[in-house]
Amino acid sequence: MALLTVQKVTKSTAGLSLVAAAAGGDTFPNADGVFIQADKSSVGDTTLTIVAVTDPLITAEAGSLVVPNIVITVPAQGNILFSVPPSHTSVGIVTMTYDSETDLTIAAAVVAQ
Repeated sequence: MALLTVQKVTKSTAGLSLVAAAAGGDTFPNADGVFIQADKSSVGDTTLTIVAVTDPLITAEAGSLVVPNIVITVPAQGNILFSVPPSHTSVGIVTMTYDSETDLTIAAAVVAQ
C-alpha cells in the first residue's frame, strides 16, 4: 500500500503523473477539491473500493448511520475521475483497494487556487 502525493493542477499543467496502483491498495490525503484519476490500459474492468470508515456517521436528523464502502468500476481501456466524500476519510486519509492492480494507474490531484 502506498500513500499517493496530491498533485497541484494549474492552467499550465500538461497532465497528471500517474503511478502504478500498489498491491494491496493505495491511500491519499483527502481535502476539499481532491480528486482521483484512475486509468486502465488493458482489457477487463477493475473494481476500485473506497473503504468506509469504521465509526458510524452521526447526524442530528437520522442518528447513527453505517457508512458502506464505495465501489467504482474503472472501465477496460478507459479512465474515470472521482472525488471521495468526507464520510470515507479517516484522520484525513482515504484507503482504496482494487480487485486487480494489473495495468491500473492512479493519480491524486487538486486544482491550484
